[in-house]
Amino acid sequence: MLTRTAPAEAAIDLATLAGLSPAAVFTEVLDAEGAVADAPFLTEFAARHELVVGRVSDLVTYRLANQKTVTVQRQGILESRFGRFEMRAYQDATHGRVHLALSKGVIDAASPTLVRVHITAVLRDLIGTSLDGMASWSLDASFDGHRRGEFWGTGATQQT
Repeated sequence: MLTRTAPAEAAIDLATLAGLSPAAVFTEVLDAEGAVADAPFLTEFAARHELVVGRVSDLVTYRLANQKTVTVQRQGILESRFGRFEMRAYQDATHGRVHLALSKGVIDAASPTLVRVHITAVLRDLIGTSLDGMASWSLDASFDGHRRGEFWGTGATQQT
């Protein structure tokens, strides 16, 4: 549901959240002219027939607020030439991918935290390659900036 927000996926999610088998049937409601009903028509139809109306966006909001989509798989201290970082490996429940997060300092929800998302580029990261005309920050440059104190006192870098 969180990767494809469509009625079929929403119907399956609702059944699963209710503790039922992940199977569902859904249909379109037609108005008096035979066209797919719009929101005002559906609201009135639901009230007349004592039905509840839900939107796919409501389900997405609920899932994001109430369900963990990532879990910490491993964590520890990473010593590097750029200093000491706390490292956490997260696995996302949607695709099973592993994401690494490196942090430095105390992260406090009440204070701004610099976050840098690093998209893996194997050749750039391993041997420092670059493509002409393409702006890019290497992982080394990011860590070096942290080491030199060019950024705030706390920060995180996520590899994805």
